[in-house]
Amino acid sequence: MQITSARVLPASRPVVAAPAPAPAPAAPPPVETRAPDRNERIANWIGDLQAKSVANLRVGSAAYAGQLVGMAIGAAIFAPIAISTANVYVLTGGSALVGGAACLGAYYLDKHFAGRPVHQNAVLDTALGVGAAFRALPKFAYPSLVGATGAERELIYNSLDRLPMASVTSVSTMHVVPGLENTGAIGIAHPTFSQTRVLLDRGALFYGNDFHHELISHEVGHARDFSRGFGPLGAYSVFGPFGKGPYITEYAETNRMEDFAETHAHYHMNAASRAELAATTPAKYRVLDELSRPGLGEQWADHKGVREAGKTVGRALESAPYLRNALELAGALIAPAQIYRGSRSLEAGLASGDARQKFHGKMNVASGLFLLAPGGAVGALAVNATHGVLSGLVAEGKLEAASADRISSGVLAVSTGPIGMVCGAIGSELAASGVDLSRGPTVERAEAGAGGVLAVIGGSSAGLFLGAAIGGAVGGVYGAMAGSFWGSAGGAALGLAGWSLMAARGVRSSASDLTTGDKVFLAKVVGGGVLGGAAGTVLGGSLGTAAGAAVGGALLGPAGAVSGAFVGRFAGMLAGSLALARAGAWAGRKLD
Repeated sequence: MQITSARVLPASRPVVAAPAPAPAPAAPPPVETRAPDRNERIANWIGDLQAKSVANLRVGSAAYAGQLVGMAIGAAIFAPIAISTANVYVLTGGSALVGGAACLGAYYLDKHFAGRPVHQNAVLDTALGVGAAFRALPKFAYPSLVGATGAERELIYNSLDRLPMASVTSVSTMHVVPGLENTGAIGIAHPTFSQTRVLLDRGALFYGNDFHHELISHEVGHARDFSRGFGPLGAYSVFGPFGKGPYITEYAETNRMEDFAETHAHYHMNAASRAELAATTPAKYRVLDELSRPGLGEQWADHKGVREAGKTVGRALESAPYLRNALELAGALIAPAQIYRGSRSLEAGLASGDARQKFHGKMNVASGLFLLAPGGAVGALAVNATHGVLSGLVAEGKLEAASADRISSGVLAVSTGPIGMVCGAIGSELAASGVDLSRGPTVERAEAGAGGVLAVIGGSSAGLFLGAAIGGAVGGVYGAMAGSFWGSAGGAALGLAGWSLMAARGVRSSASDLTTGDKVFLAKVVGGGVLGGAAGTVLGGSLGTAAGAAVGGALLGPAGAVSGAFVGRFAGMLAGSLALARAGAWAGRKLD
């Protein structure tokens, strides 16, 4: 039988249709592209400018700290070489070169660490807070005398006891050295930004006829001049009648600084030389007479027991010749250290939007700025205390970080004086126009460059002279002191902002660039705020000085009048600049 295999098909088979192709995904709806409006462009511009400015502030504070360290080290190295080679320029030039090299080194060191995470350090916070507290105390320590014999020590103390404490405490160390006259000088006051060291020729101390007091008073006069200045740029000789005739001596005609030092020496020699000074150059006499009026802190330090304690402190530090210099340097470094740490935290907070980091950053920057201001150490102490209290409240959940950040913005504005008041007034008017100033920068991290540091130095120098001239015309010597500081700070801020503005042009898309209309609007608001703030600073400072002196004098006598005038001047400058800057910025906004 044949068996076959066959496949039998079903009688009918349904036709299966081929699967239909999957439908193409629907095209996304077109994205509506919209160019930023004016308020958005201005907010982006301000945010980027702010980020760049904070970056330059960070670099500037690092470079300044390097300058402080370098100048102190350079002075210690080159002073003996200058004496042995009989060339004083070895000291000045050598310390300046080391200072410049350290400044540059700090700049590159910052570039290396700038991108690293920022952390709060409780130990460092405590150390800097303690340092600020010590700086807030009235200064009473006498200079440490290096290389002085018993007889020389007696002569020096005899001279220092006849000088006001503000002059005595402006010197950190006095070195008595043989052969200094071979350099062409019998006394040298060498400023190193953080301190002033005085070198005295051993033989010149015994010329007789009270010459030792004239020599010491002259060099201490330089130190007093440098103590509130910027390195070799004096605070008092840079403005007013100094550098112009009539002169009390031929040597005073050398330059403005020697004119001030000679005037200081003659004022503090004796009654006859003081009368001669008043008759020969009454304008310079009035400056020294005003500087010699003690405030409350100096009045306390002028008691005999406090002076003796100051001598004890000075002698205790003589066993280690460079310990006093190191301590003075450490104290001077607190301000740039606070500003550097604060700017890093603020920079990170602006980039991430972290309110806690911005809060810590602003408070640290404010503390550092107060320490840089004449007589601002008490303000720094208050800022540090406020920072600690607010930090505790935030940590316990009793205060929101955003609220702490808003408080810190006000503290920072006060620490920057009239500049902060003007910026706050302008910001308020821009916010009233709809500009969202909380947007933050559009760049992830702004880069700082050496050009920003140079812009700060140039602006600071120009502002110092202009501020001193205006302040001196309005408020005399203390007005010139305040004007020189705030003028220097304002010039630095303008230089920094100008550089930041130019440098920031390449980091935003063209859609965020300011239009001509935007610039016109900003010019009206900013211009009105600046003009109003300048007028308010002058007017408020004058009224505040008079009111503070009147109230302080009525309550606490002549010393209270001096301290009251200082406090009243600062308060008046703040109130006046804020009020008229708000008015000017408002008028500018309404002109739009």
